[in-house]
Amino acid sequence: MSDSPKFLTIGSVFFPEPDCDADTLEKRENRFFNQINISGTLYKTTYYHRLDDLNLVVDNCLPKNHKLNIMDVAVSSGITTWEWMQHLKSSGIEFHMTAGDIAMDATMISISRSIKVLIGRYGKVFQFDLFGWPLPNSPMRLRGKIFKILNILLNMLIRTNLIKNQRHRDGELKFVSNALFKITPLKLISNKISDAENLDIIEDNIQNDNPEHHSKYDVIRAANILNKQFFTDEVLIKMITNLRKKLKPGGILVICRTLADKKNHATIFKLTDEHNFQAIETLGQGSEITSLVVS
Repeated sequence: MSDSPKFLTIGSVFFPEPDCDADTLEKRENRFFNQINISGTLYKTTYYHRLDDLNLVVDNCLPKNHKLNIMDVAVSSGITTWEWMQHLKSSGIEFHMTAGDIAMDATMISISRSIKVLIGRYGKVFQFDLFGWPLPNSPMRLRGKIFKILNILLNMLIRTNLIKNQRHRDGELKFVSNALFKITPLKLISNKISDAENLDIIEDNIQNDNPEHHSKYDVIRAANILNKQFFTDEVLIKMITNLRKKLKPGGILVICRTLADKKNHATIFKLTDEHNFQAIETLGQGSEITSLVVS
């Protein structure tokens, strides 16, 4: 089966044709999630086997003799989370996984079968699908201009409540189907992981403190998110602080970045009794933010 277009539609990934094989769907998911712009230069970029060597290194640092409560943050499509879960199972490690991402909950608004919009929980539009022509939030000149025009029209429909909706106090938008618009809730995550056992899938922004998750996890992995190319040191320290609060005493924090050559560089930290982080293992050159983590 051929997938020639550079951009893929919502339906081709979430509602594939019955004869779509697993290999084709995997390729579609990679390309589709890579075009989902979260903010600025952040995309839901991911691909298979990206963190295989990291999984092996982390094994030797995991707490022993009890079922582990693990969190994977900024999981993008979740495919590397799914691979980590398969690895843990094959290693005989008991665990429960929580997969979090800032853009997890979304809604597809359909106007007949020909026009669809993929919109995030707080109103950010990720893609318009016009008669099978995908239009993501792209920096490309022509597509970008068309996207902006359509976004203005969509916001007018939302503000006038022609697309029936309720905005909660925290800014979350809830849509309701009517005669003109069909509403379909979606999770922006791989089909492969969506029905996995021992897994919770949540929308989670690691820049925000979440008291419900304090001292909850034995292990937290933050791969390709705590990068200096994305955030200032001030914001990185804030996120590190929030992740520290989520760990149990003696918990493990894994920070990794993948460079353009696809090589991983990571540091594994342990939370001491004094509530400080201590580096206990590295992969490649280690984390570029180690000084911020242990300070």
